Parts: sequence; C-alpha cells; structure tokens
Amino acid sequence: MKRELLLEKIEEYKSLMPWFVLEYYQSKLSVPYSFTTLYEYLKEYKRFFDWLIDSGISDADDIASIDIKTLENLTKKDMESFVLYLRERPSLNTYSKKQGVSQTTINRTLSALSSLYKYLTEEVEGPDGEPYFYRNVMKKVSTKKKKETLAARAENIKQKLFLGDETMEFLDYLENEYEFKLSNRAKSSFYKNKERDLAIIALLLASGVRLSEAVNLDLKDINLKKVIDGIGIILFLAQLTIIGVALKPTANINMINSIALSCMIIIIALITRNNKINRYIALELLEL
Repeated sequence: MKRELLLEKIEEYKSLMPWFVLEYYQSKLSVPYSFTTLYEYLKEYKRFFDWLIDSGISDADDIASIDIKTLENLTKKDMESFVLYLRERPSLNTYSKKQGVSQTTINRTLSALSSLYKYLTEEVEGPDGEPYFYRNVMKKVSTKKKKETLAARAENIKQKLFLGDETMEFLDYLENEYEFKLSNRAKSSFYKNKERDLAIIALLLASGVRLSEAVNLDLKDINLKKVIDGIGIILFLAQLTIIGVALKPTANINMINSIALSCMIIIIALITRNNKINRYIALELLEL
C-alpha cells in the first residue's frame, strides 16, 4: 500500500477511535512503530470494539464513546468469548466457505490488544503520574502458537529465499535478460528507470528491509556513525561520481538520482557486510 493511501486509511480509523487509543497511537509513533504496524493494530481495535458493542458488553453508541472502564473491567471469560467469536464467526471473504479466522490472525489480534493494555496499565502516566488502571486482563489470555521445528520452518521458506549465488543471478537476469521478455511499450518504461529499479532491488536484497521501509527511505535515515571503515572514501567517490555524471552531455536527473541512490546502497551494503551486492553496485557505477 502506498504511503499516502496508508496514512489516509490510518486517519479514517483514528476518527473512529476513543481518546485512549488516540493517545496510544501518538505514543507509539515516538517508538517508533511503523505506520503499517499501527494501521494493522487500528484495524484489530475496530474489530474488538465492534464486538464489545454488538455483544452488549459496552452500551456505547459508537466506538469513540467506549469508556476506558469497560476495558478495565473486562474478565478473562469475556476475552475467551471474543476469541471464540473470532474462531466461529462467518468469513468476511465471500469466496470462502471457511468459518472464522486463522490462528495467525487471532494471534495478531491478541498481540495488538496486549500492546494496548500494556500501555494503559504500565506505560502511560495520568495526571497523578500513575497508569489509567492496573488490571491487565490480557496477561491471563494465552495464545496458541504454531509449533514448528527449525528444520520444518527452513523447509517451508526455502522456496522463498535466494540461496548461494541465486541473488547475483537474479540481479544479472534483471539487468541483461528481463528486457527481452517485455513488449516494446513496456521496454520504454524499463529503460527509463532501469538503474533506479536495480538499485532499489539491490537495496532490498542487501539489507532485508521491508518494502514499505524502502519506499520511505531517505538519505537522512542512514546512520553513518555505525559505519567504521571505508565510509569517507565512499562518500568522496560518490560526490565525484555524481558530479562527473552531471557533467556528461547525456546526463539527466533520473540518472543522477540513480547514482545517488546506488551510493547510498553501497553504504548500507557496508553496514550489512554484503560484499556481493556491494561489488555488483560498484560495477554498475563504473559502467556509468
């Protein structure tokens, strides 16, 4: 989901929430939690608050009117009823005949509620310097985690990983072969953004950042103090490279931006010690 749309969705959910959830949201922004995580948590809170009203536990007319005392006085039995509701409620997916949500979804819902309760009972400070209440019912609710051996987990994700030299083979394929599978119309866009896109993909592979994190990455996000070797030389070469490209007759802003992004990725590659990716990007710079 694009950042603008994500923030728009977050604002929609925030407009529905009671005041203590809005305080929680503001607090977690300073941690910081990612916007994606906060968005998912807000969705889970809406699901929970809707249930509180529908089940009659809260007599509020809407979610924003739910009293914090309702959360304080919830019992373990109430929370078990909510989990049972999640397991047995009809699926919202009209194409599925499956009843209830998956255990993974239930665990995510309980994790979101545990985070909220921890904030309200331990982390927040009211006017008297004390939490809003102390009774944390979520500590009495157990979650059923999926049991899986390390060997089984490794086998399950094996097909989703690049092993050995597959990372470099993939980058080489994108650079040298992928274009021949595109239509003439698609090739135009591919050539226009080729260096930029290769740099972004290399960043994802080298650092393991999430897609949303890569989209929102800026030069100011790089903590240069963590890089203890080679950084001065790379920054110097980056400046020379960008200046040199800018002076070329065929230079354009996309090319200059691509070089700047590539130099930034080399720095990240140093931090992650991913020398293969580092060498790959260095060769890309030399070709330019």
